[in-house]
Amino acid sequence: MVDVEESGARTPWAGVGVGTAPPVVAPTVAEELRPPPVDRPEPRFSRFGRSPLPLMAASAVAALVAWAAFRWMEAGDATGDGAPPFRLVRSFWTVLAQGEDIVPSPHGNRSWVALAVATAAVVVALAWIRRVGQNSRREPDQFGALLALVALPEWFWLPLALPDAGADRSDTLLRYVFTLLFMLAQVGVARSVFANRLWKAGRLPFEWGAALLWVPALAAYGWLLGAWCFTLVEIGDDGRGHSAWRPTELHADLATWAGRLSYVGTLVVLVVASVRQHVGLQHDRDDDAAFHDELAAEQRRLHAGVPGV
Repeated sequence: MVDVEESGARTPWAGVGVGTAPPVVAPTVAEELRPPPVDRPEPRFSRFGRSPLPLMAASAVAALVAWAAFRWMEAGDATGDGAPPFRLVRSFWTVLAQGEDIVPSPHGNRSWVALAVATAAVVVALAWIRRVGQNSRREPDQFGALLALVALPEWFWLPLALPDAGADRSDTLLRYVFTLLFMLAQVGVARSVFANRLWKAGRLPFEWGAALLWVPALAAYGWLLGAWCFTLVEIGDDGRGHSAWRPTELHADLATWAGRLSYVGTLVVLVVASVRQHVGLQHDRDDDAAFHDELAAEQRRLHAGVPGV
């Protein structure tokens, strides 16, 4: 007859007996040979990001086609037959050209073609900007086409671009005040947010440099529009008042060049961010592939060294 061990300290269903040492759990062979945990490398950009270079190239081609369509339109005969409404044409080209005085004369159906091609070019550019924004590593720093559409076109010129032959001094003052407030909101808020996020999307150093994309334009536009508002208030309805802060040609030139430099700088940062993202995403894929190769090699070594595992 086989004796059965009845000690509570040796029974697997009972606790440790009084006065006995707790059992020592020895590591298994697999645990001894298991490699230390390998940290997955932190990505530079979004793990789901894609290269923005194809859309950048498409945007460049679309811009050239739009410019060619605009020149083709101007080469045609000036006629109002079949042309889009003048308010639409003036508003579209004023916003698209960032306040530049390039509003063309009506050219019949050619005007519609130029509008359509320019709109398509804008859509392609917004797709490019969205791709750059979605490649940011941190989700709070990502942005899409909506932010670019709000921040980049100078919508605040619309109250002044739309003609109104019967406007008196009060109406004109109201237009300039609304334009000034609209500009402060668009450039001071929307464009500043866009510039900061674009700078981070490219992982560019010196984040304060993003302010150069919007602060000079804000100051120049504010100086020009503020001078107009102050002058319209001072001269009165009879036009005999005197204004110590009149808008001059210097105000207009500074605003024009500040706007141009803002958009050239934004374009340069977009191109640099696109190139950096293309290179960085390739490095991220290489690092991720190397990580999985190392992990697979460790697993193969583990299985080869431990029979039955």
